[in-house]
Amino acid sequence: MLSEKIKRISMQANTASVPAAVMFGQVQKVTPIHILVDSRFVIEGDMVIMSRDLPELLVGDTVVLLRNNGGQQFVVLGRL
Repeated sequence: MLSEKIKRISMQANTASVPAAVMFGQVQKVTPIHILVDSRFVIEGDMVIMSRDLPELLVGDTVVLLRNNGGQQFVVLGRL
């Protein structure tokens, strides 16, 4: 239906206008890395991109994350 196509295009345009989002997470496991994001879901493995300048993370650390559009990868920007 035309209304469904318009709705889908509108949602895609909205998503494209926000290419990234800042989120917060808590380190649950260090090796391999597991981070609980906004108390909703866990990211791990290839989903996590660590900044080179970041000091070693510890279990319980709160981290600042930059989520790419689509939420498939998260860059750990730093600790709080």
